[in-house]
Amino acid sequence: MIYDILVYPNELLKKKSEDIKKIDQFIIEHIENLKETMYAKDFCTGVASSQVGVLKNLIVMDASRFRKPPKSYHGFLVLINPIILKAEETIVFREGCLSIPEYTANIQRYKFISIKAFDQNEKELILDFEGPEAVLFQHELDHLNGILFLDRLSSLDNLFKRKS
Repeated sequence: MIYDILVYPNELLKKKSEDIKKIDQFIIEHIENLKETMYAKDFCTGVASSQVGVLKNLIVMDASRFRKPPKSYHGFLVLINPIILKAEETIVFREGCLSIPEYTANIQRYKFISIKAFDQNEKELILDFEGPEAVLFQHELDHLNGILFLDRLSSLDNLFKRKS
């Protein structure tokens, strides 16, 4: 099932998600629906559960779907209860979002991060992300914490109307 994506200013986008305590049938089906939703949208690289109104700490992402894919990436990932363990250096990256379809923005993010999460089989994952994949993860993690890229703008000069 392809979910409808919540669009700003929907209040649910500003709410913090909760950890998943048990991977039950609902969560398994929800993962499949998030995956289907992501792949149904052109160039969509990730979806956070909160973007579809389910306030659970769950992300699906696939950095290979960038218009210009990075040189290295992990492919399709399911990340449950993700956290950042380590972050280094910063870069400015042009970000877009299904929940803010009219705009993109230049946002400062960490260039290198190490994260911990669990996959759908309850296997612990420790992953290192770099460049666009690191930015993608941080963008989706922000969604789980009720943060939109608009909240990270350092100046309105960094906000751009999307071309039709």
